[in-house]
Amino acid sequence: MKKFTQRFRQGMLLYAVVTVGLLFCTVTAQADPYPPTYNNNVAGTAADGISLHYPVAAWPTDPLNILNCGHDCADWKPYTRFQTGANDPRVQDPSNGGTSPQNYVNISSSCIDKDLPSIYYSMRKGAAADGSEDVLFFRWRVEQIAHSYDKGGAFGSTAPWKSALWTVLFDIDGTGYRDLAAHLNGSSGGPATPIDTVAGIYGKVPTQSISYGDDPNIFLLGHNPAAFVGPGNLLMNFQNSLNPVASWPNGAAEVFYDFGTTRAIKVSSNSCTEYFVDYQIPIKMLDASAHGGPAITRNTPISMLFCTANSLNNPFQKDCAVNRAWTADPNKPAPFGDYLSFNRDEPYAQPIISQVWADGPTTCGPGGGSTKLGARIQDTLYINSAGTIEPSIAEVKFFAWHDKDNNGKADDLGSEWIEVATGTLKPGTLNIWEANWNATDLLKGAYLIGVQAVDNPAKVDDNPQGGLPIVNPVANRTFSYL
Repeated sequence: MKKFTQRFRQGMLLYAVVTVGLLFCTVTAQADPYPPTYNNNVAGTAADGISLHYPVAAWPTDPLNILNCGHDCADWKPYTRFQTGANDPRVQDPSNGGTSPQNYVNISSSCIDKDLPSIYYSMRKGAAADGSEDVLFFRWRVEQIAHSYDKGGAFGSTAPWKSALWTVLFDIDGTGYRDLAAHLNGSSGGPATPIDTVAGIYGKVPTQSISYGDDPNIFLLGHNPAAFVGPGNLLMNFQNSLNPVASWPNGAAEVFYDFGTTRAIKVSSNSCTEYFVDYQIPIKMLDASAHGGPAITRNTPISMLFCTANSLNNPFQKDCAVNRAWTADPNKPAPFGDYLSFNRDEPYAQPIISQVWADGPTTCGPGGGSTKLGARIQDTLYINSAGTIEPSIAEVKFFAWHDKDNNGKADDLGSEWIEVATGTLKPGTLNIWEANWNATDLLKGAYLIGVQAVDNPAKVDDNPQGGLPIVNPVANRTFSYL
């Protein structure tokens, strides 16, 4: 057996203890009530007569000149895949859902194509120690004006956004399918109830659909109005300062359209005009525990994918923020990006080993069979040359340590980590690695099971600058044990 000498690297650490005998045994949301009004940032329910269900949060800090929002953008950070910004092509985009996008749902990357990040985020911790007041902020760079309210007059049908969905999908467990989702729903208003919403969604079924109106396995978790109505049927102008007034003094010349929970920003240069689409999602809007689903804590690693659509059944329909050839299919895994968490300032570079297990044979003693080892390993998902999603993991190895004093720690004199098996990807999965271990020659006792995962530096997206080779690629490594 091979002795383990690799130095530990930072990662998401878990371990598994096993005991050995002779061998081991073991409908769209609506902003209700109507029209949605704002009352000193007091949240409530429709039964209370309050349309604000979650408090409006102050926006992250912007550069003094919004045109300077590039790779650095004050409190906003570019969302990445393989530690590189997701610069989605503005033209000749190879990543889409098969339908040509309108210009306001075409995710862009500056007037110099692929020069600047397409997606930004900010994660703010609230005052509550349990994280229940935390907020996620998202910023999308789009080709053209996405809001329909741009004159400062009375609001109209489907205000304030054009008919589309700007959806962020969350993968919590590395399956390549959305567990949770949140979006700005510009299609949620109508002539009778004409104000759009932001919403949180959970789905139990292994698809990418977010159609909570007609699928009993997909749930609307919460929503907020995308804007609020003030005197004269004007939408309230929050003035980037949580100071709403029913006044838009610059009319169509406004640069910042701050609707409270959503915001449109005009980004102009000499060669073209782009727009930012901003919205905020309270973390409580993504709590699916009442439906047996996940709730995001400050330690939860989340991987995200950003797509636009006019369809709840297919949130990939128009455009996805990925710089690589990929035709999206809502019934197949998708290329979710780098993992983040509230308790970490930067994305996870190393693979995350989130679970380790060992199942002994049905009978003990010589000839009883092998022990089945397994691990759940999560990392950024790769798009191969055929446009199919696969893990970016290069190698998984299993190790064992004789835990002589049975204290669950690798601190025993005379013991050492020994390599016992090489893992293989479980068919039909993107995150489960398995191996068989014949442990008949081990001494009776407790054993720690270790897992080492190394990612593949060649499995990355296309370089934003035109396919140039990646300089000094790094094979990130994580070792975890139980």
